[in-house]
Amino acid sequence: MSPQNLYAELDKPNKEYLLLAKHMFKCFKELGAEYIEALFPKFDQIQYELIKERWDNMILTSRKVIDGRIPPDKAEKTVLYTLPHVISLKSTLQTGLIKLLYGSSVDVTAVMVDDFNWQVVTAFNGHMEDGIPVDWWVLGMDDEMMDRRHLKRGMKFKEIYEVTKNVQKTAQFMMELLKDVRNERTPQWSFSLYTLVIIHTSGLFNFFTELSNFEVLGNIWEGLNSKKKFNTPDHFFLMYPYPPMIKSLVMLPRAGFIQRLADLTTGKYLNLNNIEDPALEWIKEEIPEAYEPVLLNDWKEGWPLPQATLQCKIPTNLNEILTSDEKLNYHYPSHKRITMDTFGFTPDDAWKGYLTDITNETPLDAELSKDNLISKGFGRNTEFLK
Repeated sequence: MSPQNLYAELDKPNKEYLLLAKHMFKCFKELGAEYIEALFPKFDQIQYELIKERWDNMILTSRKVIDGRIPPDKAEKTVLYTLPHVISLKSTLQTGLIKLLYGSSVDVTAVMVDDFNWQVVTAFNGHMEDGIPVDWWVLGMDDEMMDRRHLKRGMKFKEIYEVTKNVQKTAQFMMELLKDVRNERTPQWSFSLYTLVIIHTSGLFNFFTELSNFEVLGNIWEGLNSKKKFNTPDHFFLMYPYPPMIKSLVMLPRAGFIQRLADLTTGKYLNLNNIEDPALEWIKEEIPEAYEPVLLNDWKEGWPLPQATLQCKIPTNLNEILTSDEKLNYHYPSHKRITMDTFGFTPDDAWKGYLTDITNETPLDAELSKDNLISKGFGRNTEFLK
């Protein structure tokens, strides 16, 4: 292995965040930190198309559920992403969840910052009314908004984190600036709840390669609790300000947080998230080096059953998360994981997205097959298998 791929020799600020982003840690080990940093300008070129694909599906599917074009029995088996757009849920549960977490009218802006150099990579905003997605926007690395200055402090939006090197202060100053932008752009929503999410890039890309909805929820808990539970240099993820309900949920133990959110999103059913076709094609064409060692290898290693995710133990001492041979020390109970062979998938099938009848009560020794699949695809692209 090349020395550049040794974590112990990685001389970058905030490298500890990689220990809480297992798929990106794998990418680092295989391809190196320079390769990861080179991803961001490439991602900037395609991100609008990818986000548009996801949010158009969210908005159109939600409308069809509300007006009855997707009948209740099929809506129950239809999965889509919701705010923030890494959480998957049954379409019938979206309105209740969003109103519970955020209220009737909300803006959430997610700002992605580079782990290694404190630069803003992108920012995305989604707005929901009565639990339904209605509007979104995204900022690229060269967007003029990146050069907008904070009225009182003079810093450009893209420079705030680089100047403060403090996640909490960054969120505060960005929120002051973004509220002005929100009120100029959509004055009708100037009194809506507004919350900001700061997420480091290793966390963002980790979400997009993680297929298990239970694991995604675990990643959210770990990210939001990183400083408190794992003593990371700063917050891996931060919500500012915290909506009261989310703040209460984050204070739960990891397993309790996952169970509660899994119940609210899918009724505790395992959903294997998708990677949209344009995104998968982009990976194969623009960053093919990552396709086999990261994406295909994820399926080869297999996805843990929900019960295994709940029982997973992660050392709270950062120095104990990594073994002497540089393996992540995540303790999952022994069990047969979900692989392509489990459901008879080929690589063409593997990232389509699947709702299953597997729950957190499914035994770890259960015999699984394609008979456990309920539906295939997300939103308007759903194919019903049962």
